Amino acid sequence: MPRPSYATLPRLLGAVLLSVAGAVAFAQGSVDTNDDWQPEDRATIAELQRHADLPVPEDADAPSRCSALHKRGVANARLGHYEHAIADLREAYQLSPPGDRPGRVAAFGKTRRRAEPSSPTPVDSMPPSDFDASGQWCQRWRVEVDLVSAYQSYGDYFAAIEMTGSMASEWRPQNIRRYADVQLLMASSYVPLGMVDDAVQAFNRASEVLPDIKRRGDWAKLHDLVEGGFDATAGLLQEIHGSFAEAEKLRRSSLLSTERYLVQFAGPRDQRVVKRLVIQRTLALSSILQTQGKWGEAEYYADEALSKSLATYAFATLETSRALDNLAWIKQDRGELDDAARYEELALKAIAKSDVASYSPGLDERRARLGTIRNMQGRWKDAAEVFRLRAEGIRTYPDRDKRRGVRHIEWAMALIRTGHADEASAMLRGTIQYLVSRSFTPPLSLANARAYLGVALAQHGDDELALAYFREALPVLLQQMRDRADGTARGYLQIYRLRLILDAYLEVLGRLNRVDQVQQNGAEEAFRIADIARDSSVQQAVAFSVARAQLPDAELAELARREQDDANHIRVLTRLLEDAISGRQQSDQSMSSLREQLAKLSEEQTSLREEIARRYPDYARLINPQPATPADIRRVLRPGEALISIYSGERQTYVWTITPAGMNWRVLPVSSAALAHEVTHLRHTLDLADGGLKTYDVAAAHDLYERLLAPDAALWRDAATLVVVPHGALGELPFAVLLTEPVPPGAALDGNAYASMPWLIKRVAIVQQSSARSFVAQRTMRPANERRAPFIGFGDPLFTADAQRGAKRDGVRQLNVSAMEDVMQPLVTQAQQSAGSDEPAAPRRLPTLAQSFALLPELPDTADELTEIAGTLGANPQSDLYLGARASKANVKRVDLARYRVVAFATHGLKAGELAGLDQPALAMANPGLTHEPGDDGFLKLEDVFALRLDADWVILSACNTASPDGSSNEAVSGLGRGFFYAGARSVLVSNWAVESNSARLLTTGLFREQANHPEMMRPEALRRSMLGLMKEHAAEYGHPAFWGPFTLVGDGG
Repeated sequence: MPRPSYATLPRLLGAVLLSVAGAVAFAQGSVDTNDDWQPEDRATIAELQRHADLPVPEDADAPSRCSALHKRGVANARLGHYEHAIADLREAYQLSPPGDRPGRVAAFGKTRRRAEPSSPTPVDSMPPSDFDASGQWCQRWRVEVDLVSAYQSYGDYFAAIEMTGSMASEWRPQNIRRYADVQLLMASSYVPLGMVDDAVQAFNRASEVLPDIKRRGDWAKLHDLVEGGFDATAGLLQEIHGSFAEAEKLRRSSLLSTERYLVQFAGPRDQRVVKRLVIQRTLALSSILQTQGKWGEAEYYADEALSKSLATYAFATLETSRALDNLAWIKQDRGELDDAARYEELALKAIAKSDVASYSPGLDERRARLGTIRNMQGRWKDAAEVFRLRAEGIRTYPDRDKRRGVRHIEWAMALIRTGHADEASAMLRGTIQYLVSRSFTPPLSLANARAYLGVALAQHGDDELALAYFREALPVLLQQMRDRADGTARGYLQIYRLRLILDAYLEVLGRLNRVDQVQQNGAEEAFRIADIARDSSVQQAVAFSVARAQLPDAELAELARREQDDANHIRVLTRLLEDAISGRQQSDQSMSSLREQLAKLSEEQTSLREEIARRYPDYARLINPQPATPADIRRVLRPGEALISIYSGERQTYVWTITPAGMNWRVLPVSSAALAHEVTHLRHTLDLADGGLKTYDVAAAHDLYERLLAPDAALWRDAATLVVVPHGALGELPFAVLLTEPVPPGAALDGNAYASMPWLIKRVAIVQQSSARSFVAQRTMRPANERRAPFIGFGDPLFTADAQRGAKRDGVRQLNVSAMEDVMQPLVTQAQQSAGSDEPAAPRRLPTLAQSFALLPELPDTADELTEIAGTLGANPQSDLYLGARASKANVKRVDLARYRVVAFATHGLKAGELAGLDQPALAMANPGLTHEPGDDGFLKLEDVFALRLDADWVILSACNTASPDGSSNEAVSGLGRGFFYAGARSVLVSNWAVESNSARLLTTGLFREQANHPEMMRPEALRRSMLGLMKEHAAEYGHPAFWGPFTLVGDGG
């Protein structure tokens, strides 16, 4: 019979389960730790079944019967026959001699004298052939621990709690270390029931006897292992209470302690046990990092856990499946969907080959995750098939919750997209009915189901009813997502769902608008929705980074920390309560207590937010931005300005043109994929990275203008400045390089010809914004201090010791970061290939962030660029330029940047995940391994930018590349820009592709020369004149838009 996964605990949070698993393993005996996992091939399962079928001798004495029952109970437990296991183990417990004294223990006819080993091999983890030789059968402590483990695996937590209570009374006077182990084991039984206070009390009881444990003679040897177990449980409890940063510290400490014990003291009998603890605690650390959005570091530890799992165990095992699943989840969070699918398929294959039952919760979760990833990839048919197989497996479980059934909202979405909207609607209505009927349902779960029903109704053509569901769900979705209230809908999954819902919402509004069935404010409603969808991923990056930033105002930092802890606490308790209600066992008292705690925390969080909004409105707008309305835009537009907002959906593109006089809204039958294709094509003809100048597609540049801007040109004809709010791939293309008139076929395409063409930049100055609400927020910034120094610059950072400081300083700037080696896939492949022989894979050394500097091209020409800008602005090159080793993160943080009007960073702009361990957008600074700056990792990350104090009219990022297939590079730049704006910058000048050095210097120096000669000139106009000047004065050489068009001005056009 296949065995169900022992992961039958409710899915609380990934980190919570891993912490509980580690605590259970430790509680089963410090060095007496229970390794209840082994790679079990078919021969092993057959051997276990043989032991499970052996009769217990009726005429044997009590010790022999006890041993036989213990052995059969363990075999049944490992086979997943938990009811039989519990029956055998309970009877063995009644027959086992009390205490921990050496005595006569029979093992199926064999009698031997047993002395307590210093590190016994747990009986429920040994190969069956070694059972008789273990000498541990009928040992009281082992029987008790195995019985509690069987209760937990079966989901009978009340019985486990009762058992551990009895054990505590028994062991308190006999063995203080085991008493502490029991308390930690008890805490792990309380958590799935939501009995958090009881879990804390159990942990406190264990902590009270820790001083006595430290006085034992074996403390010198065991202190790392004991403290590692305490820290693991403490980390779990800190996470439950929302103190994620403290939980992270404890998880790190637990892992380090366990690794030290493994190296220094773990003997041959302990090695496998402690290695398993190391893997569990590595995964637990990865999980708490992932929870905080530290995906780069989370991925590093997930890779470590997978490498260690594959180097220790076979491929077709639960442990390997869990490690692969954890890595897939991180990849999914980061939006790396192909990698996520690859690892989730392997996780599913590993658990399926481990002979779990078809209804195993672990198998259910792997299939649901893979189906969801397939949806996110747009592989709807594949997703529907995965969910169908999941449903078949669940239906084989006789005790499943009939009300809950086999429904899943992502299955419903796959049905919608494969032409089965009616079936999806019925499924979603059943889901909503089930959620409403429960005593507690997270608001986000219900809002998602209602919004998905809106999508199904819209697909079916019932637009008015769909609109009602969207309007009911959206406010809840936005607030709950802002709070990150559901730990399972995070990262890219949250963005995918929101965009999918809002895309359908916009289509409904567009259809109703065409037939005059929408209210007058339908266009304004659509404008707000598009701005939310456009900004969702950037805002998520901002939220995670702000949570880690060392804010410069101490009082604000304290208020923000308390508000974040409350939000985290609400999030975890919400998940605890939902899991407790979904479980087979419930504690009415604990669920009532959780509801009371949630209500109290919500009130406290609301009060803190109100205080923050009153005392620190800029910060409040940053973490909880409100959608801007067209009326808000018109109110802050300056004379001579017009705003054009563009949003591209799966099937349609929407364009709003807003001027002080009014607004127009258009719907175009152009998909985001089609626009991305056009932008990629135009970008290719502008890219100088390979050193060659390509023919610019002037027809495509005019066609894009004709569709996006020309129909409303009469509205902005008199504007001097266009404020453009692009979306997706359009953010990677400066609108300056669009053509307002067609170029005759066969026309000359040399430098002079390009310079004379009707570019949009010749007609109007252009400034870009990441969202409409960012535009409104920037118009409320405080006035600048006029008594500022002109310029400070950081550039040409030292990345490697052998950097050629005298290298060529002209030509095309190299911005392409070398690709990272996929160190895990060869390891996984090796493990799969060796799965039949059960040979572990070789460990693989993983790259670190500190090793990534070798992947970064040097930027020697940026030193010349900054020197010329400094000269143009009258700065002192000796004191105001930080080049080479001086271009360090430590110096950026050390200097008072608020004293400067222009702050320049001539270095690589990186997106999250572009380097190993990099979990947020960043600027690459000098290698701290060469500058020897303490506490400096060499990357000015978004969280660091939030902590800066600026009063700058300009921040220059002159070595960025905004191109990427999914728009993530542009979003990274937008995220960095948001950080600089919060820190006090008014505008950011960013390069979009690898620039040619001389033309770039002419552009930037020309820009600041224009401002110096005309102090009243607006920033977009100064950039425009610099572009036109380059075209006019260097037409033959630099007339091609690749030379004059690489820079985009983002922010306030004042």
